[in-house]
Amino acid sequence: MPYLDHAGASLPSDEQMAEVAKLYSDSRLANPHSHHQSAVRTKQIVDCARLRVLRNFNTESSAYYVVFTANTSHSLKIVAENFSFRSTGGKDKEIQDHLVTDASQFAYFQDSHHSIVGLREIVREKVDSIACLPDDYPNENEIPSTSKSLFVMTAASNFCGRKYPLDWIERFQKKGWSVCIDAASWVSTSPLDLNRYKPNFVAFSFYKIFGYPTGLGALLIRKDGESRFEEGTFNYYAIAALQKGFDDIEKCGGMKKIQDHAYHIAKYAYRMLESKSHYNGEKVVEFYLRNNKFGPKHEQGPLISFNLKTSAGRYHGYKTVEKISAIFGIELRTGCFCNIGACRKYLNLAPEIVRYNQMKGKKCGDDMDLINGKPTGALRVSFGRRSTLECVKALETMIDLCFVESTIAKYSAPALPIESYRPTLVKIVSFPVKSVMGIEYERCELTPRGLMFDREFMIVQNDYTLSLKSHPQLCRLNTNISSEYLEIRVRGEDEKFRIPMDILEMNGNDNIVCETAVKTIDYGDDVGEWLDDSLDLSGCRLMRRAEVTERNLVNDSPFLMVNESSMLLLQQATGLEIEELIKRFRSNFVIRGLPPLVEDSMKSVKSLCTRCEMICINPENGAKEKELLLALRELRESSKMTFGIYLAQRNHQPGDFVEVGSDVTVSTTS
Repeated sequence: MPYLDHAGASLPSDEQMAEVAKLYSDSRLANPHSHHQSAVRTKQIVDCARLRVLRNFNTESSAYYVVFTANTSHSLKIVAENFSFRSTGGKDKEIQDHLVTDASQFAYFQDSHHSIVGLREIVREKVDSIACLPDDYPNENEIPSTSKSLFVMTAASNFCGRKYPLDWIERFQKKGWSVCIDAASWVSTSPLDLNRYKPNFVAFSFYKIFGYPTGLGALLIRKDGESRFEEGTFNYYAIAALQKGFDDIEKCGGMKKIQDHAYHIAKYAYRMLESKSHYNGEKVVEFYLRNNKFGPKHEQGPLISFNLKTSAGRYHGYKTVEKISAIFGIELRTGCFCNIGACRKYLNLAPEIVRYNQMKGKKCGDDMDLINGKPTGALRVSFGRRSTLECVKALETMIDLCFVESTIAKYSAPALPIESYRPTLVKIVSFPVKSVMGIEYERCELTPRGLMFDREFMIVQNDYTLSLKSHPQLCRLNTNISSEYLEIRVRGEDEKFRIPMDILEMNGNDNIVCETAVKTIDYGDDVGEWLDDSLDLSGCRLMRRAEVTERNLVNDSPFLMVNESSMLLLQQATGLEIEELIKRFRSNFVIRGLPPLVEDSMKSVKSLCTRCEMICINPENGAKEKELLLALRELRESSKMTFGIYLAQRNHQPGDFVEVGSDVTVSTTS
């Protein structure tokens, strides 16, 4: 699975997690506040973990305390709540964009995570002044001398990837300031040398460094301050796992090598994105980087924020891109990344625009990605120690196929093996009556023949099985079914016919289904006459599969599956919506999270589904439209016009079911 969100969370390695599992199974840990053997050993493990943390940052216990916290936000909150400001108080303080002299102040960059911005409410009554500083503010002459003031500095931006010069720490300290650095983004892929740079406080989360454990952070406090901020019994199992995380970092060659690797991948991704142009020369990508370029690794972290644009210069909404990325099995981040200050700056969102967007209902995490054609957030790809060039190539394939406007986008083989992806089942459809509209299920029981009620019935005329291809008026009908009855309706009308499911097996006949004789049961004259009237035909009969028949009324296989990203290629060529394509291909299962067409090579595939002109039938009105068939021919070039795969069922057990959201395990035939 192409994972492009290492700034959100690093991924633990399989070896690391195996070592953690072994540690937990082999060790008995206990409350370190007790005094028995297990407790004493646990305390030793925790003490060793503190030293390992300090060693990772090239410092030692004589210089810094290590306070274990829940996460970066918790660490920052501890600093704000306990820092000794000297203000006389007062709530109403306007946020300024500069520092003032002779005042107890709280300051932070505009480019700051919400965790920092939220500290304003904690310190508001404790300070004389609050300042939100422009990102290039700290000219030495602009920093006033003070005492009892706190500057919370973003070490590396989680929005644009900018690395702020750590020598600014000393600039502020020389003027009497205490400096706390939010190191969450920095420490994920860059070494932090606390023997060279000596902030008063350092806040970070461990999952940003090596993925596991989550729910554990740290606050490093220089030893001219208070140390006792741990409340109650800390998470000693998570702390014990830190050793395995640091071991994994060392197996990768250390943080310096990880920095080089992640930067190399990110620079490759930047060059790839920067190279993309539409047929008319317009650029596909708009970047949100300092000075609009990807800087050297001492200035730029391994992440890129951007939006995609059309050949006419209009923006694609980031939520649209996110959904298409998910279809291709690509995981990336969208929105403002909990950094509204940087988002406003790089997207040129003036205060009045922000207020207007809020008035229109814009909220954090919603789907309002464009307002009046302008983006409210961005896309972010970020890289870490487990990133590969193949992940970037998978992103390139998706952008080329879906967002670069050219003559014809040709499909290329996926960069990653199919086993690297983790697709999910996103749609289940059963078709009670053959060639009639299906019914979607969140969860569906399996029978030895396939999905419950799938292709149980068919409509025949003079012993000829009707299909949507030959009788497009079948699109007028839809169905509802339960263990008690089948209900057939005329769409858009009140006309319906309800048939009990317990009719005795009688009047058995053989009918032909795809050149195969199948034993069926005639459901009588009443429903036959109703079908005649509804379809403007004569001689219609509703037939049900006989109980003795070993399969449902299917052409080739009990299950047909399609891949959503493969349909996306056809959507690009035809303009048809994905939902309409799903209806036209009449599949039982739709999966999401694989590159296009790789399903053709999956194991356990009974055969590929060769398509005919039935996909030309508009499921809404029965009109025949050739565009989809022509697009499929173009996509497949000289090969047979296959789309979708037939699956077989193995080892059925009573009570088996399938459910939307389930993981799909895939592998290739090679």
